[in-house]
Amino acid sequence: MERAGTPSVGLIGTFDIANYGDQLIPAITELELRRRVPDIEIRRYAPFGWEHPVPADAGELAEPLGPPTDLRREELAAAHDAILIGGGEIIHRFDELLAPHYGVDPADLKVRAPSEWFTAGAGPDAPTAWNVVGVPFDIAEEWAPTVRSAVRAHHYVSVRDDRSRARIEQIGVEREIHVVPDPAFLLPRLHDPAVIDRRRRLHSVLGWIPSGRYIVVQGNGAMVHEAERMSAALDQLCAGHPDLSVVVVQTGDGHGDAAFARAFVERHPARVWAPDAPLLPIDVVSLISGADAFVGISLHGAITALAHGRRAVVFNATSQSKLRGLADLLDQPECYVEESADLAAALQWALTTPGPDPALPRLVAAVDAHFDRLAELVERSSRARDESGGSTRVETRLRRLAAERDALRTAHDRRGRQLLRERDALAALIEEREHLLDGAQAQVRALEEALLHERAELERHISQLQDERDRLHAEVSALKATRTLRWLRVPRSIYGTYLRRRA
Repeated sequence: MERAGTPSVGLIGTFDIANYGDQLIPAITELELRRRVPDIEIRRYAPFGWEHPVPADAGELAEPLGPPTDLRREELAAAHDAILIGGGEIIHRFDELLAPHYGVDPADLKVRAPSEWFTAGAGPDAPTAWNVVGVPFDIAEEWAPTVRSAVRAHHYVSVRDDRSRARIEQIGVEREIHVVPDPAFLLPRLHDPAVIDRRRRLHSVLGWIPSGRYIVVQGNGAMVHEAERMSAALDQLCAGHPDLSVVVVQTGDGHGDAAFARAFVERHPARVWAPDAPLLPIDVVSLISGADAFVGISLHGAITALAHGRRAVVFNATSQSKLRGLADLLDQPECYVEESADLAAALQWALTTPGPDPALPRLVAAVDAHFDRLAELVERSSRARDESGGSTRVETRLRRLAAERDALRTAHDRRGRQLLRERDALAALIEEREHLLDGAQAQVRALEEALLHERAELERHISQLQDERDRLHAEVSALKATRTLRWLRVPRSIYGTYLRRRA
């Protein structure tokens, strides 16, 4: 049985989609909370959770949120001392924008209503905080009351750029809203440098990166038309740096990175390096942290480079406020471009300006202060709930453990049936392969017999030709030995001289 005083936190976000940043944020949040509250219990929740596993989650599956019913909200509120929402650009009401990431009909997202979860969490019964979220659009008048109510109810509100804060303040919210740099600035704490180095050596063996210097390029589906111009800018850059190669990295399946990568590689198929398998977050970290610089539209791609002391060029080709916000936080106008015509100069700046960025210590300190506040919120809430109803918390957790036990039994049963199906499929495949192998072996034997027969025929023909040759040699020798041939030697010599002079 868990002791009543164990703090429990629920993380809510888009942790179940194949996007680099959405996989980083929960991992960093868990790491930083455990550094501050060692005995903390943390559970992840996402719209589909383990119903939508992706390779990028590396086995760290979130639990499905399901529709935001009163009963489900009560369950989450009872199970946790605090609910942390985010990060990511998730504070908006356009649930259908997530449909491409899940491969579902937009109507399915309407039922699950992730925007309700992301805005209000589990409701007023659980202390809730926004964990460095983004507000990508202006808040419409009809949605403003919902956002105002949620923000006023949250115990702590943090956003990741000034534009997000301004959008909230514009609807008449009067409370402290913290602008905090993205937690990914703490990324170097997440992985052992030796592990990153081993990963990079593996990438070299796989032929994903060159042996020398390189720059990482990234784009999404909205930038396919920019591939030609980005490539031209990199041509100009590489002309002055002949030892520099280009590596194309994909950070988000749902954003169409694959389409951009194909278009870019087609422009320079012999010079560009590109991984040919899905990337785990640690792979992206390894590829970017080993580069001289990064250029692309991925916020977390740029932050990964900056956090590891590299330079980044943020190409905001689609006018996203989060990218403008990052440039504002860095106070480095040279690193930010919105037009492809400005890329060459920005890239030249990135390669000739040594890192790390001077703003990095300030940003790291701000993120640390943010997690200090979150840890304090969790511990304060945990103590308050212990004092008000420790036995109730134990009963709640026992019910949850019983539910998890039942879920594990169901999962075990399903996995068993799946293994049986896979075993049968494998047996059928082996049988098919053995049948094909038997057929191939029969064809080989028939071919061998045909070749042996053909060889015997050739050897017989060769023997006949040799016999014919020996017979002709004998006839010629006999002809040379006759008197007539000897008597005609002089006339033949004279006739031969006559033919040569005539010619």
